[in-house]
Amino acid sequence: MARKPIVRSLPSLRSLFPRFRGFTPRDNQSGQLLEKLRAASERVRQRQAVPFYSMREVAGFFGVSLRVVVRAYEKLEHEGRLTRMRGSQTLVEGRQRQARYPVLGVVGLPVELPGFVYGTDWRTFYITLEEELRRHDHLVNFIFLRRLERADLDLGRRLLEHKPDIVFWWVPTPLVLPAMHQVRDAGVRIVGVTRERETFPFPMYRHNRERSLRQAFEAWRQDGIESFVILSPTHEGAAYEVNLAASILRDLKAEFSLLALPDAKIPPQIHRFIRRKNVGIILSYHAWYDALCSRFPEAMERFFRNCRVLLVQGAVHHPSFQGRNIPADVLTMDCREMARRIARNLGTGRVWQEDQLPTFYGRWSPRLDLGQVSRET
Repeated sequence: MARKPIVRSLPSLRSLFPRFRGFTPRDNQSGQLLEKLRAASERVRQRQAVPFYSMREVAGFFGVSLRVVVRAYEKLEHEGRLTRMRGSQTLVEGRQRQARYPVLGVVGLPVELPGFVYGTDWRTFYITLEEELRRHDHLVNFIFLRRLERADLDLGRRLLEHKPDIVFWWVPTPLVLPAMHQVRDAGVRIVGVTRERETFPFPMYRHNRERSLRQAFEAWRQDGIESFVILSPTHEGAAYEVNLAASILRDLKAEFSLLALPDAKIPPQIHRFIRRKNVGIILSYHAWYDALCSRFPEAMERFFRNCRVLLVQGAVHHPSFQGRNIPADVLTMDCREMARRIARNLGTGRVWQEDQLPTFYGRWSPRLDLGQVSRET
């Protein structure tokens, strides 16, 4: 396939250097060529980037080898004067820098690493949101965060350093409110997704797991489950889900207990659960569930096969379960549809025109096969 011809509108090298008669044997050809090309790039520079002289043209005019010209172009590119492209084209940068593909806005997207690493639903949402916003000419800047256990006083500054037009927050906690206010005070719009019982002073979509969680508990009772145990790690990572499950069970007047366990006590406790019939077990935190499956795969497999277990934050891929029929009840969200709808609203500006943003509802999937859960989104 023939190369597309490059149209150059620059003055000839002879008109730029009318007194040049060639380098002498004593001249430092590399150094002097670099100086002349640097001067040429300044003289021919225009408002926008334009094609620069070809390397062969420069080598022929100055009477030097092509390799000397290549080294000079590399240095000028390093200085930010030239941009070399595949296809034998070199551009001299314009005086007015602008994006090659203009975007309508930059969306800052804070991402808590535990949820992104372990949560299949969360990861699907983030990736789909970035893809869909790109379709609407919005650029996403990811800002990765560790799990927040206390207010991060530098978080607002970090977000503003990305120069966003919008900051979108997936399920913020009260710990990030100071950062959200700092960003909003700088003139950046805030929008996000929050849980059904939480409120924030910014436009927020809601995702509601309460309805599907209640549906699961009612179905379990019809299946003969007489009591419930809410399992959680000893840290606070799943406090919201634990409290939500407990609140619903109180409304249903169901017998239940809360059990926060360190990892070391999980295997013996699992054996006690297996011996008890008509008990429903609620696992509240996906990162903890993944860690338990990694440390105690055989015990966890027996646990799922012999107990009725509900994963509140969704299923997580685990290699030792792959291809094995291991059942569990799972709460999921249609994260792709959520991301598409939110990106469409952000991309068109509709999100700022609605008095109340919509609620997305979770789905209860009984007896999902954990062996079929993929790591891919």
